[in-house]
Amino acid sequence: MKKKLTRVIRKHGRWHIAYVTEIPGVNTQGRSRRSARRNLEEALALIRRVRAELLFGRRRERSATISSA
Repeated sequence: MKKKLTRVIRKHGRWHIAYVTEIPGVNTQGRSRRSARRNLEEALALIRRVRAELLFGRRRERSATISSA
C-alpha cells in the first residue's frame, strides 16, 4: 500500500518554498516552482534512504548480537 504525501509549494518573495507536510525535515526552496519541486523530490529521496539505512543498520546489529551469543 502506497501512502500519499502532501507536497506544498508556496511563493515567498523571489523564492518558492516546498515541503512535505507528513514528514518533518523534508523541506527545500528554489528560484522557480520547477526547481523547488525537483529539490523537494531529492530531499524526499534522501530522507527515505537515510531512514532505510537506519532501520536496516539496527536489524544487522541485532542479528549480530543474537548470533554471537
